[in-house]
Amino acid sequence: MSDNPDFPPIVYKYRNWTDINHQNMLRNNELYLSSPADFNDPFDCRIPENFYLLDTPAKIDEYIGKVIDRQYDTLLKDRIDLKLFSERMKLRLTNRLDQVQGEHEQITFEALDRNYGVLSLSARWDSILMWSHYAQNHKGYCIGFHEEELCKAKLFGRGGMVITPDDNNYPAIDPNDDDIMKKVILQTQYKSNEWAYENEYRLTSLLPGLPTVNDRKRFVTNACVAELTLGLQTPEDHKQEMIEIALTKGIKVFQTVKVPFKFLIDRIQIA
Repeated sequence: MSDNPDFPPIVYKYRNWTDINHQNMLRNNELYLSSPADFNDPFDCRIPENFYLLDTPAKIDEYIGKVIDRQYDTLLKDRIDLKLFSERMKLRLTNRLDQVQGEHEQITFEALDRNYGVLSLSARWDSILMWSHYAQNHKGYCIGFHEEELCKAKLFGRGGMVITPDDNNYPAIDPNDDDIMKKVILQTQYKSNEWAYENEYRLTSLLPGLPTVNDRKRFVTNACVAELTLGLQTPEDHKQEMIEIALTKGIKVFQTVKVPFKFLIDRIQIA
């Protein structure tokens, strides 16, 4: 991951200082792996395998064979007639494909919500919209992390830049494709191009069992923390609190400023 030159050296998270959970990111180096169920985008992590790609008898037979191979021990234990099982699957995949697709999506999305944890970050600190949406209308802060150090920490699964295709089509996930990691990336790293402005970088982890809130927390060392940027409208008392914490971590502190006569923000180092 960190060896990829296309990945930003520093990745950012916009936060609200009046929220104690958001404070924990700066105070305690606490990162949270969110469930897709909590996302504000109903399309995010909602890309299923496309059973409509099983559009020939050969592809259907291939899929049925793989299902039987995966479930062989269970089918034998339950004394399921394999020929009858195969015939019923073929009938459903031929005549009831809408139902098969819908059932698969429900099962898949429930599993994603339960067992996936996603850390969403950004390649940029200067998004006016993200300051407004995620940092209490420019009253919060933006913390930067060294991408390479996050990867070295080995606290997260796979990740990288989110892809926002121009045509807004889902990536095709073939039910007959056995590459599980490829499927995970396609399910989690693609979003609508309306989110392109966020320049999102994300890390995704698989969490076993029934993960609790604490199971979704990750704590990184100060070596992972790169810098702190304060909002245009961050209250002075909040600034002083954050600057004191940043100084104990030995990280740079920046103050955002408006670029004269432009709808842009810049920043200056203040500590």
